[in-house]
Amino acid sequence: MNIYLIGFMGTGKSTVGSELSRALNWRFLDLDKAIAELEGRSIPEIFSTDGEAYFRDAEEKVLEQISTGQHLVVATGGGAVVRPVNRDRMKSTGFLISLYAEKEIVRERVMQEQGRPLLNGADFDSRFEQLMKQRKHLYEQADLQIDTSSLSVAEIVELILRHPSFPSR
Repeated sequence: MNIYLIGFMGTGKSTVGSELSRALNWRFLDLDKAIAELEGRSIPEIFSTDGEAYFRDAEEKVLEQISTGQHLVVATGGGAVVRPVNRDRMKSTGFLISLYAEKEIVRERVMQEQGRPLLNGADFDSRFEQLMKQRKHLYEQADLQIDTSSLSVAEIVELILRHPSFPSR
């Protein structure tokens, strides 16, 4: 059993995942960082050089490799749920937790961060809205959904650990 954190960029998957792994005494893995390490280059470099399809292939490959592990807390990239094979793999090997936040909060968080290749360019607002709309129903397929808009990381971890559907350790 693994735990997969899914959700749009800027919802707190990496931060919450790191703290959740500490609380469970499980290993934490950031999927985007694992891809960057495997490729020997940053996510923006992968996107600019080889494109999104190449990145999604690498993402699928790394997810396949790590899904055979046990007791992992995995923070996925926002688009990991786009491919059905990834959703199926995560569902069959773990518990999915979707983190979400109010649109304006996510927008603020994302605008403050660098390295979001799918939102680079002149048409940020349109692309942001489009991606949120396209992925929302995929995130809603998780075993547990948590609004991170006004909660601290500690509160989110506590909600996860106390939730009735959360698998026992």
